[in-house]
Amino acid sequence: MRTEIILIDPEVLRGVAPVGHGHWLARRLSWLGGEVARLAVIDAVAAAVSAEIRRGLMAGAGLIVVAGGRDPGEGEVALPGIARALGLELSLDEEARRLVVDALGRDGDDTAPGDAMSLARLPVGAAALPNSVGLPPGAWIESGGACAVASLPAAGYDEMAAVFDGAMVERIRERLGGGPLFEVSVPAGERSEAELYPLADEVMSEVPGCYVRPVRVPMGQTARLTLQVAASDTDAEASRRKVEDAVRAVKFRLSLEG
Repeated sequence: MRTEIILIDPEVLRGVAPVGHGHWLARRLSWLGGEVARLAVIDAVAAAVSAEIRRGLMAGAGLIVVAGGRDPGEGEVALPGIARALGLELSLDEEARRLVVDALGRDGDDTAPGDAMSLARLPVGAAALPNSVGLPPGAWIESGGACAVASLPAAGYDEMAAVFDGAMVERIRERLGGGPLFEVSVPAGERSEAELYPLADEVMSEVPGCYVRPVRVPMGQTARLTLQVAASDTDAEASRRKVEDAVRAVKFRLSLEG
């Protein structure tokens, strides 16, 4: 299924930050059965979001994932843009309101800041998804057409991963028709990316259907290299066995080079 990613990240466009975590999203979506055809980085403007969504619809996308544009301090742009492109109204969603109130640690919406509660306004018919590490809930929108739109609250890794790997991943897997995803990380020690890529390619040839790639994991102000090993098969047990085979192959090669 054609899948597109829209990152709302003004800092990337202004040269202040590298290209966010689009590669992480693309890898995840590919593992789950998606064919990622386009990744766009845009400014935090609702009209730009609408334009990119319409472009994806015209191209025949079956899933569009929008990350970012949900900051209450900067103003909500993602969901208004999505709603406009799909011809939907925004309205206060009770589940989204509950999630926002819970995140704020308050008992009622009358005590919550108005700008925060604006995050509970979703396109009509959208499903609100919990965000375990931040304030804005995720959203899943299916307007009856051939395309679903997923809204991740931020372009940064923590909130993006919390929502994607939490309440959203099963919806995406079912939408894309992929099998259950199983993955682990293997510490790469002191080896460089240049050393790890050939190793990863060897393991993927030895264990068909697995995905192995070096990944930089943030550790405070620095990052460490790990080898991410993943597989998506017909059922969870098959995915797990495939990953275990690949992990053994990875560790064997790391021990030879150690």
